Amino acid sequence: MNDHTLIGRELDAAVARALGCNVEASRHGESYVCGCPQNADNEYPHGFFVDGIDTCELAHYSTDFDAAWRAVEASGLLAPDTQNSLHGHVDGWAVTKDVTDYEDYYASACHETLAVAPTMPLAVCYALLKFLEKKS
Repeated sequence: MNDHTLIGRELDAAVARALGCNVEASRHGESYVCGCPQNADNEYPHGFFVDGIDTCELAHYSTDFDAAWRAVEASGLLAPDTQNSLHGHVDGWAVTKDVTDYEDYYASACHETLAVAPTMPLAVCYALLKFLEKKS
């Protein structure tokens, strides 16, 4: 599931599922909706209401910066204890994990690449799937 073959709404659905969402197929086309109960603020945790439609469309994690960042916060992907970082890369954006052996004084910094993608939301989505897969 963590490979780069998932794109578009399929990737969004995979991210939402990884975050614990009960993803459902939309009755109004080839999309997905958040099937989770509403929270205390009367909002769905993984989506948004669309005018004139009585369902909650799944967030666009792979293309929307705000949605991608909400996924980062919900998953703990960039929490300090993970030693993961998001940064610019020659190919766009990268999420890496610092795997330096701090016990060895002479060790050079070493990074494990979780994901590289042309946009920040894509890099976050691919890294998040890999990160949560490793956690489980």
